Amino acid sequence: MHRCIITTSLIAIALLNLAYNAGPNEHSNAFYAGYENGISIPFDLQSGFLVVVSGRVGPRSGLHFILDTGATRSIIDQRLVVGQAPHSKLSEVFSFDSRLDFQRITLKDLGVGPLHATNSEVGVTNLPEYSELAKNVDGIIGMDLLSASNKILIDYGRRTVSFAVPDADAKPLPHPRCFMITVSIQGVPLRLVVDTGFEGIAVHEDRLPSRLADLRTEGTPLQIRMGRFKTTKIRVRDVSIGGPPETKEILLIRGQRENEIDGVDGYLGVAALHADRIELDFAAGHLRWQ
Repeated sequence: MHRCIITTSLIAIALLNLAYNAGPNEHSNAFYAGYENGISIPFDLQSGFLVVVSGRVGPRSGLHFILDTGATRSIIDQRLVVGQAPHSKLSEVFSFDSRLDFQRITLKDLGVGPLHATNSEVGVTNLPEYSELAKNVDGIIGMDLLSASNKILIDYGRRTVSFAVPDADAKPLPHPRCFMITVSIQGVPLRLVVDTGFEGIAVHEDRLPSRLADLRTEGTPLQIRMGRFKTTKIRVRDVSIGGPPETKEILLIRGQRENEIDGVDGYLGVAALHADRIELDFAAGHLRWQ
């Protein structure tokens, strides 16, 4: 299996959101290094693509958390904070198909593997209402905590997640709100959020430039209702994700977006890469897979 790498650069965007903006795609013989002093933890694979790990909130350990790079903020189920007073309401879009009103609450301790946050503000909601896929977990760990590591490596064969944590005296990196790469669709670059909490590839239809007004497709389009959006599933030719063009299934999304990070054209679920290992390198701005 060939190895791929996509290079990105760090940029600041509106509303104090930070994102990784993809630069030119390139192949590389990059190897997965830098985890010698890090920590690896096991995970369960649920629904064929969700990475679920053990985590902790305060004195409670052994909780089940989804690792979701498509979530800007971590969120926990309301039953974990019964009796604690939340802050004001928070309306925030965590993924392209869900929008809920969340409560904010400050946790004295939140952790997964070597990642640890004190006095961290997270969202609180009834998780089964947030997503059908989250009904059997205690929380969702988003980019606010995941990006505290230099990089993470998800090994699907070994069912482990490895974290390369920065040295204690290292200068802190900015915490990105999402990790974006540039994907070429029929020669046109689009910026997609790398999303471990999503299974496929989705593109906002109104973000398609005029050059893609007539997509070259195969087969018959399929209309699908997904959350608050109407989508059309199509097979699109000449989709390049750090490699030669391929035919890929893509969801075209139609619907109103609120509070979304600027510059997002769509979402790339890592399951669509069909990879054995995937690395998100926040420090260098690389996405690697094999």
